[in-house]
Amino acid sequence: MESPPMEVETGKKKRVRGLTTLPHLTKNSNPIRRVVRYNEKGQPVGPMSTQLFSYMGVLARTMVPLRYEHWRKVPNAFKEKLWTCLEVKFVIEGKSRKKLMGSLGMKWRTFKSYLTRTYIIPFKDQPELLKHPPPKYNFIDQEDWDLFVKSRLTEEFLNFSNSQIERRSKHKLNHRLSRKGYIGLADEMKKNGDISSIEDVDRSLLWKMARQNNKGEYVNEDVKEMAEKIDELKKQVEEGSLVGEGNFDILAMALGTKEHSGRVRGLGHFVSEDVIASQQIDSKEQLRIVKSQLQEEKNRREKAVEELNEERIKREELEAELRSTQSKLETTIQKLETVDSTVQWLQSQFESFIQLKARKSPMIQIEEAQAEGTRVLV
Repeated sequence: MESPPMEVETGKKKRVRGLTTLPHLTKNSNPIRRVVRYNEKGQPVGPMSTQLFSYMGVLARTMVPLRYEHWRKVPNAFKEKLWTCLEVKFVIEGKSRKKLMGSLGMKWRTFKSYLTRTYIIPFKDQPELLKHPPPKYNFIDQEDWDLFVKSRLTEEFLNFSNSQIERRSKHKLNHRLSRKGYIGLADEMKKNGDISSIEDVDRSLLWKMARQNNKGEYVNEDVKEMAEKIDELKKQVEEGSLVGEGNFDILAMALGTKEHSGRVRGLGHFVSEDVIASQQIDSKEQLRIVKSQLQEEKNRREKAVEELNEERIKREELEAELRSTQSKLETTIQKLETVDSTVQWLQSQFESFIQLKARKSPMIQIEEAQAEGTRVLV
């Protein structure tokens, strides 16, 4: 099969990313399993998660036949084998199985889509070039390839493919995240200290950062306008003039559309509306706890104020009693001072009398003495 047109540009081969094979995983019999770390939302993060996702892509391409029309039609035996292969190489949480299997299905569909638009549609009028699988994918079974090519060249599929291409061409708000995706972006922001918790991060912030270049600029005018709209809505929410409900938050209001079933925009894979709903329940419970704590603090403060008022009343009563006692003491002192003045006056009068008596003439004193003696004889 000839090289596809998209790999050639102005007579020179365009540098494209090679086929991921991961020989250190696929050909290594080392029993050591790699531990996958999860964030607060249950999303695999870190270096091992990157290896996990790449390995899942290899498994999806090499182990799942192309003949099946949909992932749900792939026999469970294949899916069980895929899961076993993952557990052999990685330590992963059992509760993440459903999401990981869904991701495997998506990688399988992506591979089929890539084969279709690269090796089938461009050569639909050259049947000779469609007889065999591409040499680089020599693991594809010939019978599976024949059935796959046949299904992709039906009128029904071609019409569907054209409608999807047209639909995709209308997308103007594409992100610039490469392979790390929203999960890697959020993990990177947390490591850099830009956010304290992945669980609490505003997805509209992630959506904007996913569309910025290394200088923090928007290279697409449509994206820039949407980012400005998000900022304006966020301002209204912070001011209390606008309130979102459920998943119809700032991002959903800005984009003008509700969430697609099974996923939430701006947060990456493995986060669905169910997860967001459960987190909203947790948030409501936390809000209830905070409100309860605030009420308890309010009651405590009111009780403290009431006790202070009681103390103030008691202090005022005591001060009034002290003032009354002081007034009485002052009155008593005034009375004592009056008595003291009277005593001093009497004492003065007595002293004057004594002095007067001492100044009497000797004749008067003799007469008085005789008179006194006469009274005695009588």
